[in-house]
Amino acid sequence: MIRTTLVVLAMTVIIPTWAYCQLRTYVQLSSDRVIHYVITDPLGRRTGCDPRGAADRLLGRYIEEIPGANYSVNAIGDAPVDNQPLESDISHEFVYTIRSPENDGNYAIECIGINTGRYGLSTLFSPHEEAHMKSFDTTLVGLIDQDSVVTYRFEYRGSAGVFVPPVKQVSFSVLRNDIRIAFTLDLLGDEHLRDKLLSGVDKCEKRLGKKKEDSADVRRDLEKLADDLSKERQETAKHEERKQKEKRFISKDAFEILTQDVALLLKQFP
Repeated sequence: MIRTTLVVLAMTVIIPTWAYCQLRTYVQLSSDRVIHYVITDPLGRRTGCDPRGAADRLLGRYIEEIPGANYSVNAIGDAPVDNQPLESDISHEFVYTIRSPENDGNYAIECIGINTGRYGLSTLFSPHEEAHMKSFDTTLVGLIDQDSVVTYRFEYRGSAGVFVPPVKQVSFSVLRNDIRIAFTLDLLGDEHLRDKLLSGVDKCEKRLGKKKEDSADVRRDLEKLADDLSKERQETAKHEERKQKEKRFISKDAFEILTQDVALLLKQFP
C-alpha cells in the first residue's frame, strides 16, 4: 500500500500599509459679500452658489453635486426681517476633503459677482500627514462686475504628490474688464490713462491670428504695457508720499491686479 502525504504550503503575503492608505487634503475657501463661487471637480460635478437670477443675490442659488462638499453663507449681525436686506458681515464658505486617488484631477473655481467690486477669496489646502505635501494658504484678490465670472484652476493629484495652486485664467478680455472696473471703482484715475491702457490691450489682441511670428510682437507689446503700469505706479507713489491727490493715478491694489493679469498673459507667449 502506497501512502500519499499531502503537504500544504502556507504563503504569507505582506501588503504594505500605504497600499490602503487614502491620501486626504482638507480644502476650505472663504469669500466676502462681493462674490459667490462654484467649484467644479474632475468629474464635472459642481458645488457652490450662483447669484444670477436668484431672488436674493446675497443668498444666491445653491448647487450641491459634489459628495461630501458643503457651501454655506455665514452672517455676523442681525438676521433679515420681513424680506429686508441683510445688514451684517457676510462670508461664503466652502469645505471639502479631497481623497486621493479617486478625486485626483483638475478643479475649477468660478467666482461670480454679486456686486461690482474688489473681492478676496481665502484659500486653504491642508494635507493630512500621510500625504507628505505642503499646506497652501493665501488670499486671491481681484476685480469683478455684477454677474460676471472670474475663473481659477488648480490641480490636485495626491497619489503623485502633485498640487498646483489656483491660477487665474486670464485673457485679453479679462484684462480689459479689470482696467474698466478699476476706473469705475476709482482705483485708477484719469480717462486718458484708462484709454491708454485699453488701447495697449487692443493692440496686443489685434496682432493675434495674423502670423505665427506675431506672438513675439504680442509679447513685446505686453512687456511695454507692464512697463507703462510700473511707471504710472511709481509716479502715483511719489504723489502719495507728498500726500498729494492727483487726477491721474493708479492705486496699489489696481497695479497689483493688472500687473498679475499681464504676467499671466505673458506666460501664454513664451
